[in-house]
Amino acid sequence: MKPAAKSDPKRRKVILASSIAAVIVVIGLVAAFALTKSGPSGGGPTTAPLANSGPLTGTYTLAFGQSIGLNGKPEPGQDPAGNETWKLRSMCGAKGCVATGSRASGSFKHPTSLVFDDINGRWVAVTLDTERCNNQDIEEWHWIYLLPRPDGSMAGEWIDDSVQCYSKRSVTFTRTGDADIAGLPDPAGLPARVASPALGLRGFYRSKVTTAAGQPKLADQDFSVDTFCLRAGDRCLSRFVLTDFSDHQLFIYANNAWTENSEEDVPCPSGGTSHVRMTGVFPLPKPAQDPITTISGHGMEDATGSSCKGGPYDQVFSRIRD
Repeated sequence: MKPAAKSDPKRRKVILASSIAAVIVVIGLVAAFALTKSGPSGGGPTTAPLANSGPLTGTYTLAFGQSIGLNGKPEPGQDPAGNETWKLRSMCGAKGCVATGSRASGSFKHPTSLVFDDINGRWVAVTLDTERCNNQDIEEWHWIYLLPRPDGSMAGEWIDDSVQCYSKRSVTFTRTGDADIAGLPDPAGLPARVASPALGLRGFYRSKVTTAAGQPKLADQDFSVDTFCLRAGDRCLSRFVLTDFSDHQLFIYANNAWTENSEEDVPCPSGGTSHVRMTGVFPLPKPAQDPITTISGHGMEDATGSSCKGGPYDQVFSRIRD
């Protein structure tokens, strides 16, 4: 029997080296496949941007006009005209057409996020925040409405309103391109808007005030009235503006009644100036009306600083026209 042939050491080294090389190639192919599947960052499949669908979606430039007062004249000391950039996301469904928006750039002192509802062809947003007015923190209402224009833009007004401070600006929304809307609230997930019965208080009304004996008699006055409400419908603001724009009153609606809480300095018919504080409650008529033809209430006037004195009063607002 022939002795077993001795293996060639050089051949063993060649086989071992070839095997190692093959393993390295396989590992490299597996790694390359894994990187290809996971994307450049290795953080999972890339997500395509959300489509910019809906009637009010994309990046918009907001062009604001100069701030004006109730009399339609520019307000001294207010910010001048300027621009902001907003991103909006919208959809239409069983709840109607809704849009959410967030400010991307700009510095005006107003809320930086809004929810719009398409109400009879007009996009409307109403919100509340805290602002500085006459060196004190106050609750301020913000009401924005927009109407479509032939060039595709949306134009309307941005109104900031409180008992003591008021500002109105024209505003135009012009779409400049698509937006990454993934960071905006999904309008489809929002609760439906609730239409408040307080919205029936609109148009022109004549005020008649009856006071206690001995108080100066107040002449009848005509007011234009606008009402706007939060989306939940639980709170509303009704703004009464004298037709000559010389004064206005704000009524806050909640729990089926309007409440007036105002404070101002006014001339006393007997001479001098009175510091007047008025509080009153005006219940919602039953059954609910649209439009509301009459509201009536009772209040108390507190007057100091002159010979004019306050006291209880009854007030009726009767609708005279649209």
